[in-house]
Amino acid sequence: MLPVGAEVTVEANPGTLDSSKARILRQAGATRISLGVQSLDDQVLRLAGRIHTAQDALNCFQVLRNEGFDNISVDLMMGLPGQTLDSFRHTLERILILGVEHISVYPLKVEEGTPFHEDIGLGRLVLPGEDVQEQMEWLLGRYLENSGYHRYEISNYCVPGRACRHNMAYWLNRDYVGLGAGAHSHRGPRRWWNLALPASYVEGVRLGEWVAGEEVLSPRQQLGETVILALRTTRGLDLDAFRERHGVSLDQAYPGVTGDLVSQGLAEMTPGALRLTRRGFALANRVFMYFV
Repeated sequence: MLPVGAEVTVEANPGTLDSSKARILRQAGATRISLGVQSLDDQVLRLAGRIHTAQDALNCFQVLRNEGFDNISVDLMMGLPGQTLDSFRHTLERILILGVEHISVYPLKVEEGTPFHEDIGLGRLVLPGEDVQEQMEWLLGRYLENSGYHRYEISNYCVPGRACRHNMAYWLNRDYVGLGAGAHSHRGPRRWWNLALPASYVEGVRLGEWVAGEEVLSPRQQLGETVILALRTTRGLDLDAFRERHGVSLDQAYPGVTGDLVSQGLAEMTPGALRLTRRGFALANRVFMYFV
């Protein structure tokens, strides 16, 4: 039995979710749905290889509301093939009309060895330029903040009281256990991940061997993870908590870095914390390189 008030999130694909599945999820105890919309531009969805249309996504949202879900998150992406600033703006406007409780927006990351990487290299797909993606980021912040959403992490916005609880555990670098095929877990310096294929995972559980791999982080890597994860949030890095956890101050661990970031306008000191500025969020990867 789930604890009273537990938040149970299930990720759903608009191309496969229907009222019957939504009802089953509700009856099983799911309290929050993360809907992988990505875009509400059919051409962009097609180029991105998605199996759903914009109307499918809108229909799924209504299905979830009809089944009683009052905490729905929508996942969007920036920098997709064929995506323009106007296309992105149109998607944001339609999403805001829905009144979702939470919005996650991630930039496209193209991994080597994927069909995307090959198609881009051969010129079959063209991504928006960096200037367009910067404009998307600016537009995103303006639209959501003016519509009552607050940014609590680089890629996540919500209405008051609807921040994703399990995500906050990650940003605070807490321990967690991942159950199911491909899930990741974390305890102290140890990371491990489960077998990726569902059939293999089920058989592995039966045999007591479901872990596919693991790694142990060095003390230096643990320092960096604590800083980077915390700086992803708008509350920033709690300096006292950092010292208590690692036994050294941030300035002792990374001499001169705080002053450098502040002087560049990438970070600011608040009472007891270091946090990124708006410019720092836009250039977060540059900041994180200091702690890798």
